[in-house]
Amino acid sequence: MTLTLHHGASSKQQAASSEATARGSLLAARYMQCHACLRREPVPIQCPTCRSMRLRQFGVGTQKVEEELHRLFPFVKAARLDRDIVRQSTGGRPPGQVAGASVRRRHERIYRAFAGGELDVLIGTQMIAKGFDFPKVTLVGVVDADVSLHLPDFRSAERTFDLLTQVAGRTGRGKSKGQVLVQTHHPGHYALEAAMEHDYVGFYAKEIGDRERLRYPPFCRLVNIVLRTTKEAAVHQAAEDLAKRLEKLEAGVDLLGPAPAPHNRLRNQFRYQILIKGTDETLRPCLNFLRTYKPAKAFMSVDVDPADIL
Repeated sequence: MTLTLHHGASSKQQAASSEATARGSLLAARYMQCHACLRREPVPIQCPTCRSMRLRQFGVGTQKVEEELHRLFPFVKAARLDRDIVRQSTGGRPPGQVAGASVRRRHERIYRAFAGGELDVLIGTQMIAKGFDFPKVTLVGVVDADVSLHLPDFRSAERTFDLLTQVAGRTGRGKSKGQVLVQTHHPGHYALEAAMEHDYVGFYAKEIGDRERLRYPPFCRLVNIVLRTTKEAAVHQAAEDLAKRLEKLEAGVDLLGPAPAPHNRLRNQFRYQILIKGTDETLRPCLNFLRTYKPAKAFMSVDVDPADIL
């Protein structure tokens, strides 16, 4: 039995929503769907700006992997388990929202079929990397393992190491030995090398050294400020005003930004971000100021010690 992890978009190919800049997918070449705001639009036949009809689809998701697998190995019994399958099986409800008792969830049937040996290959995203126990799995393949390495987050290498270590643990859990194949453009990256060798100590030594040199947690505390509104000029100005006010506090902190957030447009709102690095003592004046500050013409959220900065 084989487990194939796609480290990227859950569906066929990537697209962008007009109301969000988060990665989306092109499903069955009929419509585009944003994975952030779930907005769907028909696939355009021409560019809305220049009216050119020379459009090209790009990206490879789990649906494309499934199609290629059936094309190359038509005799193999395979199924896909990803976010889109879960949404379909819950009637379009967001993950975590309970569906009616009469709804037979498709993802549960797929899980049971694979665990029972009725399927040869299970294709999925990160949701299949943790928590599952499949004693018969002897091969795990990871497609495009570099995706999380390029995320603008200081924990990107840590998350990549964690994910690869977890998914590698899905194979060889029974009597037979397991094998893991990883597709990457950066085979020499320390996170991938450490995951290949199950070398947590070596990965920790490299990662903690980089964090100390660049002053990231655990060598400082972080505050992530996100401002958002429907008008880009307004949120840009609100972020600039807030940054100037924080600088005037002279609290001895490091200010990063303001800059567009990694997902700088989400649910039809533009987002700007300011990161503050400091200690308990130096952050105190900033946090006291932020408790009462209300930006003009924008909403503001403040996350202390954020789990991620995306």
